[in-house]
Amino acid sequence: MIAPFLLIFCSGLQASGPDNEVVILDRQDHLYRTGNIFIGGQPTLETLQWLKDEGVTLVVNLRSLEETEEFTKSSFNEEKVVRELGMHYVAIPMSGPNAYNPLTLMSFSEAVKDHEGKLLIHCGGAGRATNMYMAYMVRYEGVAVDQALKLGRQMAFYFPFGDLLGGQIEISLK
Repeated sequence: MIAPFLLIFCSGLQASGPDNEVVILDRQDHLYRTGNIFIGGQPTLETLQWLKDEGVTLVVNLRSLEETEEFTKSSFNEEKVVRELGMHYVAIPMSGPNAYNPLTLMSFSEAVKDHEGKLLIHCGGAGRATNMYMAYMVRYEGVAVDQALKLGRQMAFYFPFGDLLGGQIEISLK
């Protein structure tokens, strides 16, 4: 299975709003677009070149150090390829439930706050990238939690609890 990524058009990271339609693209497996945001699989060499041609100038990798090392051994060194293509590369390793915290979100925000242009953020399975984007929208763009959830569910966020109960559930932050 190909790992997901998220591409966000930003000027100080002004992502598109939560009401945008999600479009499934056929560029590679698990590739979605909403406005200027793309979520998809671990980019291949060809996809990285395509992203460069599309104007991406920063790649943020959320995969754990172990995942990144394993991918490098079996495929290619993503950081090296990204830099050779003239893009910037930032790693914010997320591994296990303890990685989902406000400090990780702040690290992501710091990595993108002064960036102008398009941005790629990816992980090993769409969950981390989608959750990071959703949390960023809520914390830094003032988007309501229910709106972020609505957008995330169209992409890679899946919350089966409500499905098991046969309906929607309400979630609130305290």
